[in-house]
Amino acid sequence: MKSPTATSSGLRRALAAAAAGLLASAHAEAQDTSADVPTTTVDSALLIYHEVNRVQAIEPEMNVRHQIDEDSAFNFGITADSLTGATPLGAVPSSQSQTYIRPYKVIPLGTPVTVTTASGGSTVSLVPPATGAKTRTLATVLNLGAGLDTRPYRLALPATLRWVELDFPSIIDLKNTKLAGSVPSCHVERVAVDLLDRSARNTVIARHTADSKRTLFITEGVLPYLSVHDASVLATELHSRGSHRSWIQDFDNAGKRRLPRGWDAKLAAAPFLFEVEDWFEFFERYGWRASRVITNFDESQRIKRSYPLDFPFGLILRALPRAMREKILSLSGAVLMQPVRAPSTTSP
Repeated sequence: MKSPTATSSGLRRALAAAAAGLLASAHAEAQDTSADVPTTTVDSALLIYHEVNRVQAIEPEMNVRHQIDEDSAFNFGITADSLTGATPLGAVPSSQSQTYIRPYKVIPLGTPVTVTTASGGSTVSLVPPATGAKTRTLATVLNLGAGLDTRPYRLALPATLRWVELDFPSIIDLKNTKLAGSVPSCHVERVAVDLLDRSARNTVIARHTADSKRTLFITEGVLPYLSVHDASVLATELHSRGSHRSWIQDFDNAGKRRLPRGWDAKLAAAPFLFEVEDWFEFFERYGWRASRVITNFDESQRIKRSYPLDFPFGLILRALPRAMREKILSLSGAVLMQPVRAPSTTSP
């Protein structure tokens, strides 16, 4: 929808104020005072997405172009998102109780709890374990792409725990050198391996899971750099490593989207490759289901460290209603995955 109109002096002052507040560096100087009368073009669009009894998204967008003269123009655009219905973790309004895990509460085993979420009044129950259920002891942690993580040196972990770190040879050499005089709280092993070398990766994982009664896989800061195919292969292979295993991931469930301006150049050496419409649905197809989720927003509130907001996204976000803002900020975090018995999809 376009509606060019002659610009009054009041509209020019309003646009000048907007330019000064939002784009302080924007500057346009008229070169020809005899040019045609300045015009303003307004483009607007409205995207509406709706799933019956589940979720509704409304995204209005407006772009304003003010032609100052033949060679100078001022452009301004704004987009807002409105999401109602389901929470980012899947809870939806319901008149009946839903079995769901509160993502940021640590509840003692066996404690039944009923709470109300922000999903429009959904009643959520934490199901206690069956009578006589036993807590399984973790035996092995495989940290894939461990980087410079030092949790075995910082946390009070069981001395019987075996913590195995996999990463490039240069990273392993650096950590071995820097931590040579430090003592971890558990047994630590480091293995130099390229995680994209499927054969070498499987050999290492098989060796360290063969005799482990219970294994935890960790991939923090790894999955975004894998292609969708490589991520599906990894998920399938980890699922095949016995029944007593879990997987911790950091997730970004905002769907497919363009990166902010300038990020392509910054990530040229290691671009983000993993993009799916729904993070949790993708991994469930390959045999993994979320059992506990901690969003970055919830954690920032818990430790009283405000979520960082950059410009201009942060300015727009702060203008949104609080509930909508919290939903947007809850699209990333950490998730504990548990295997389902039979994945619906297998990867070669």
